[in-house]
Amino acid sequence: GQPEDVLLCISSGEGASNLLRAVQTAQELNMAVIAMTSTRDSAFSAIIRPEDVELKINATRQARVVEMHTMAVHSFCELIDHSLFGSYQQD
Repeated sequence: GQPEDVLLCISSGEGASNLLRAVQTAQELNMAVIAMTSTRDSAFSAIIRPEDVELKINATRQARVVEMHTMAVHSFCELIDHSLFGSYQQD
């Protein structure tokens, strides 16, 4: 990554050390961080800066966390499409 890039980090379980290192490296490179976590991921909350975003799913079952993260990613994609291409009408 480069400065001003965005790291999207998705963790559905307890904070994996490789993901935590990725967040720390992104912060060192002056990248924005969006961390999608769950209530089991307290390690991410400890390293997230005020300018970063943590979307924490309030669930302990991994299947529910993955389901909610998937919905959030689809919503992000919809917002990005709308931002880049404007509104559209489906036939």
